[in-house]
Amino acid sequence: NALRHTPRAGQITVGVSQDNGKARISVCDSGDGIEAAQLPYLFDRFYRTDRARDRDSGGAGLGLAIVRALTELHNGNVFVSSRGTGHGTTFTVELPLWEDAEC
Repeated sequence: NALRHTPRAGQITVGVSQDNGKARISVCDSGDGIEAAQLPYLFDRFYRTDRARDRDSGGAGLGLAIVRALTELHNGNVFVSSRGTGHGTTFTVELPLWEDAEC
């Protein structure tokens, strides 16, 4: 989504950090941004912010719903923030860290 909604001259930053027993992965872009009224619905199945634009790119409104479902299966959370249209968006996934993880 960040690639699709960020102009060629824009910026996408991926960050990884650890805090309070959780891994935090963030994707922040300087792209289109999202209106505050739409933020609560972004993780709903089939929700699209701009149906006309997504029809051209083939978006079905399932990607973020899948991200939320997979994150919750791992006892994590996913968050979104945006200062509005034209100001970019940040998506953050938090997952619990396991002390005795075996690879």
